[in-house]
Amino acid sequence: MVEDDGEVPDEGGEEKVHIEVCVRKDNRIRVGDQRCDDAERGYVWYFIPAEKRVPALGKRAGKGLLREPSGEILRAAKKGGRGNDISIVDVEDRVMICVRKETRTRVSDRTCNGAKRIFRWYYIRIDRHVAAVGEKAGAGSFHVPYGDTYNALKKGGIWTKAAIDYENYDDSDIEDDTSDDTATDTGRVTTGCGSSCHQCTGVCNGSSFNGRRKGGRR
Repeated sequence: MVEDDGEVPDEGGEEKVHIEVCVRKDNRIRVGDQRCDDAERGYVWYFIPAEKRVPALGKRAGKGLLREPSGEILRAAKKGGRGNDISIVDVEDRVMICVRKETRTRVSDRTCNGAKRIFRWYYIRIDRHVAAVGEKAGAGSFHVPYGDTYNALKKGGIWTKAAIDYENYDDSDIEDDTSDDTATDTGRVTTGCGSSCHQCTGVCNGSSFNGRRKGGRR
């Protein structure tokens, strides 16, 4: 008898809608999304076809995918269930800051343009507090968002006061030339432009590399 590994086959063809939930990798028990947003060890995103039942927090997920599928992806309400009433579309604009992945401590933005993979872009909803350089960031996500993204002032602050539109962008406002973490290798530049920019050229959807950027996921 073949053991059920909990995964549905990836048959390709027509793109389907999936609901993403955060689960413990070892048992597929659903937990709060923030654990996966912060890429905590032992927790993974799990993608369930929209026509299937979505578990509530604390319940075990049924068959789904560990690999992110193509097509539309929605989040789920904590109560779980089946049908349109359990799905959440998260398209709010976000502010993007560069952090050390392990600690989520904010560093100079240009650090994320280097080859060191210990630094990642972290996306915070524009209606939340943005950490200053040297502070620990929270309530954001390492996922590339669906909505637009903006750079942020080094001093951080409250939502829109911390965001910088590319039209008003000034490199001195957000970059810290004295940062010890600054990397100069641009061979693996990360733009934060999402699925709309696969080659990481620094320009996506007509937007400047610095400042406002078009998102591609969440």
